[in-house]
Amino acid sequence: GTVSKVGAGGNHTCVILIEGAIRCWGDNASGQVGTGTNAPTLQPVSVLPYFGTAISVSGGSTHTCAVNTSGQVWCWGGRTGDGTYFPSYEPKQVTGVAPSALSVSAKGANTCVVLIDGNMQCWGYNHAGQLGDGTTLESLSPVNVAGISGVTSASVGLIHACALTADHRINCWGGNSYQTLGIGVENFRLVPTPVVGLSSNMKTIAAGAFNHSCGVTTDGTVYCWGSNGWIGLLGDGTQVIYRPVPVPVATLRSNVADVT
Repeated sequence: GTVSKVGAGGNHTCVILIEGAIRCWGDNASGQVGTGTNAPTLQPVSVLPYFGTAISVSGGSTHTCAVNTSGQVWCWGGRTGDGTYFPSYEPKQVTGVAPSALSVSAKGANTCVVLIDGNMQCWGYNHAGQLGDGTTLESLSPVNVAGISGVTSASVGLIHACALTADHRINCWGGNSYQTLGIGVENFRLVPTPVVGLSSNMKTIAAGAFNHSCGVTTDGTVYCWGSNGWIGLLGDGTQVIYRPVPVPVATLRSNVADVT
């Protein structure tokens, strides 16, 4: 079929076809491929079609979640948001998501959904405050992200998360060991906090798996912040260990559409 979207997890990959069906492949030890078993799959296979027509898909380390055209959230594998630790080998609807969802982002053992009213809900690990609910308490079912509204898209890292709002601003929260949040200080944040140094013209956000994030402005310039790791994660032409505030990516000062 013809692919419209792709969502890569820790060791597996899923795609949405233009008709809304999902195909996955790769590691399936926790049922994250959604075939009803935990047998590994070496090529794309159809996910059991319980969730309808998909519009968003994202994979964590051992789970996958999708949003359908009705705004329902369905997950399979581990950490399915059902209040338990038990993996599900087939898609299971996440209860407690209200109102309906627009998109989903997952990484590691964490998942966040953007709701149609501009609010957010998340579940999973929370030792660094990455659920954004003002606590460090783990949650096996959706909890409301505090202090943010008008969210249009979100991206989840392993221990942090970021959201883009309708006024074209970016907020991040959670772990901040390498200035991952772009707030100019090292302290972690339990609730969404504005990234400093970015004007109100951002159009996309991507939270890195570990300790950096990037965003794109409406004029197509890419900014990144957090860990540079001596290996150039931020693309600013340096080997500075980390950047506490966003810096422009060298040679990408215009015409960029998206970043991941």
